[in-house]
Order: sequence, then C-alpha cells, then structure tokens
Amino acid sequence: GIYVGQNSTVNLDSTLITNNYAPNQGGGIRVSLHGILIANRTEISSNSSNYDSGNYYGEPGSTVSLANCTVYGAGIYLQGLQEYSTVANYSNSILWVSSVHVESFTDMNISFSALQGGESGVTGDVSGSSFTSVIDDNPLFTDSSGGDLSLTGISPCIDAGDPGSPFDPDGTIADMGAYYYHQVPAYDGPVWHVSTAGSDETGDGSE
Repeated sequence: GIYVGQNSTVNLDSTLITNNYAPNQGGGIRVSLHGILIANRTEISSNSSNYDSGNYYGEPGSTVSLANCTVYGAGIYLQGLQEYSTVANYSNSILWVSSVHVESFTDMNISFSALQGGESGVTGDVSGSSFTSVIDDNPLFTDSSGGDLSLTGISPCIDAGDPGSPFDPDGTIADMGAYYYHQVPAYDGPVWHVSTAGSDETGDGSE
C-alpha cells in the first residue's frame, strides 16, 4: 500500500488503505529506517502479507503516530535494534487486528484505544510499552465483514477517547477510531402540537 522510505515523513489525513498485499512484510504500510508516519482519521484494513504484519510493519529506527485511526484485520509487527530503536504511538484508535508483536528496543504507547485481546494480546518484548485507558471490548462495527468500520450507536468506543483531545465534530468527547459516531443532542426546546387536519395558515403549535 504505502512504503515510507528512509529519512522520509508521510502525513495521512482521512485516508483509506485497504486490500493491499506484500509478499514479505507490511501489506498496508511499511516504514523504514528513520522513516516517520503520521496518520489521522485513517483506516488501515484487510491488508495482507506472508508474515504477521499484513497491515503494518515498522522497521528498526522507524516512527509511527496514529491518532483517531482504525486498524482492522491482519497484524502489526514492530521491530527494533539496539542502535535503531522503533517508536509507535497510538491514541484514540481501534487496533482490532489478529496480532500485535513487539520486538526488543521498541517503545510502543497505546492510550485511550481499543485493542483486541487487550494488553495480554501483545506478544514479544513489551518492556518498552505503555498502556493507558486501553479497552478490549468489541468495537461493534456497523458491518466489518462488508467493509463498513463505522461505529454502531451502542459501541463502547463512543466518547471513550482522550477527554483532553479535541472534541468530535458533534461537540462530544472524542470517539475511538477513524469514524466518529454523530450523536444527535436531545431536544430541549418547547413542545409543539401538530394536527393531521391542521393548516399551515392557522396552526401556531399550541394545543
């Protein structure tokens, strides 16, 4: 899907990366040494590779920052080396993937996000990882099998993002994931009375 080369910085906003394949690592995204990926409101889904990094592979020395993103399907693989540490930050995101593997010399920080399997779902060396307000509840997507990863009205990811981050466009606390659920505010105005036999000329809304 996307390859971030050495010493390159890629910024993604409101982007869809889906149904890509790589014979080796990182079918959706691969970030190389000193490469930087910054993504917001982006969906990375249903990508594949021959290894456990179908959606995302971070090479040693890479940096990735995902905010309000949804990663779904295949795994995430982060590889670090003593001389080239890898950094990955995920916030207000949904990581509903088959696996998350972290190797040594990798700093992974997940905050206010939904992670399939929770902290125990992460394999490898998690000594450099931190988890803050991470949930493992099913996000309740609208139709994941059909490719619709928006949230249903009963999703636990609604209003579950960082309360200190910018509000969603509907004025509520940030939801987790790439697609916020638009909440219609409760009506608190006057009561209007309507008659099926009424008239637009004479009706005034009174009882």
